[in-house]
Amino acid sequence: MTNEEYKQMLDASNSVYTKGLSNIPEGYVLDNIFQDRNNNGFKAVAFRNMTSGEYILAFAGTEDLQDAHADIKLGWEQ
Repeated sequence: MTNEEYKQMLDASNSVYTKGLSNIPEGYVLDNIFQDRNNNGFKAVAFRNMTSGEYILAFAGTEDLQDAHADIKLGWEQ
C-alpha cells in the first residue's frame, strides 16, 4: 500500500463514527451509510472513488463498555 492509500483507509475508518460526515477519503464521495434498524450497534459507511469506481467499506468497531462486554462474551468460549 502507498502512503496515500493508508491515509484513505484511515480517513474512512474514522468517518464511520461520524456517519461519513467528516474525514471523507481524498478522491472519494460518500456512497451509502449502513446502520442496523434493531439498534444493535452495527455501523458502516461506503465511499466510491469518483474516477475508478472502486469502493472503500468501513465498519465501526468497539465503542463503549457495552460493546466491549459483547465482544468478550462472543469470544470467551473460543
